[in-house]
Amino acid sequence: MDYSYFKDTRGDWWWQLHAPDGTVAMDSRGGYSSEQECVEAIKRIKGSDNASVLRQVDAPPPSAAETSKETATQKTAEKNKTATITSDYNSVIPDVTLGDGPVACVFTTKDKQLRWRYKANGGVVPFRLLCAVSEFDSIMTTVAVSVPKAYRKATYHHLGKALFAAFHTPDGTKPGKEFKKVRLFVRKKAKERARLAYVLASLASVAALALVVVPIYFLTAASNVALVALGGCFGSVGATISVLQRNPLLELDPWMSTRYHALEGAARIVLGFIFGGIFVIASKANFVLGVISDNSYPLLILCIVAGFSERLIPELLSKLESSPSNSAKVKKNDSLEE
Repeated sequence: MDYSYFKDTRGDWWWQLHAPDGTVAMDSRGGYSSEQECVEAIKRIKGSDNASVLRQVDAPPPSAAETSKETATQKTAEKNKTATITSDYNSVIPDVTLGDGPVACVFTTKDKQLRWRYKANGGVVPFRLLCAVSEFDSIMTTVAVSVPKAYRKATYHHLGKALFAAFHTPDGTKPGKEFKKVRLFVRKKAKERARLAYVLASLASVAALALVVVPIYFLTAASNVALVALGGCFGSVGATISVLQRNPLLELDPWMSTRYHALEGAARIVLGFIFGGIFVIASKANFVLGVISDNSYPLLILCIVAGFSERLIPELLSKLESSPSNSAKVKKNDSLEE
């Protein structure tokens, strides 16, 4: 038995496990974004970096329609098949053993990789366990993308234990439920990674704004424009306080890229800067709290509040838009048009 991999018409890479007669015994159940990811997935499933043959072919992935044409007799026979996934155990150096028994061995290597070896039946993995191997590969791909390196060791520990338990599920029991806790753990760590990127980008953004705005204010302290910029800087401080306070409650997609979460954090600080500047302008124009427009200290404190509150300035603008004077002007314009 050997593996093949190919690129479909959408640009995704797939792998397949072929039986000696050429039929497909197992596939990747989904495409990978690059050839390297696909090849690495095959290596993980085989249990080591030097296993059976890899070859690239030109063929479409198996369709659901073709699979559904199997007869009931063929399906029964398929369940009894076994797939040989060879593993060169001597090509890697085990570091920590996560499970070792007469059926299988799961371990981490000196180069911080998670590997496994199926020992029963001369290294022949029963067909019913291939779904557990595929689930293991899927989680490994997610870990490589979404879990911080600091948590890889703990993640590999939970994942290796789950794979070892899946290999030892008794006949007639569907393997795979052992991976549910691992997926929850991976999602939790991915969320922590997303929050960290969000907060660090927020802190970097407010620091950059302060380094630019504060020197300009002291060089042109008499300028109203400088006061608006300083108000915006204090608004960004308020936005930072809001981010730090709500950090445990931030609802972020853990599967998005780190750059996207960093952009979200920077955008929140920019909004705080804009809100702070708008508040200074509104106060100077006597739209809101004009009595403090000449007193910088309470004005800047309220700029912090404006940056902290995500709804204060939008609600203020809505009130200005729906004020009686504006309504009167709208009615006057409507009457003139008539």
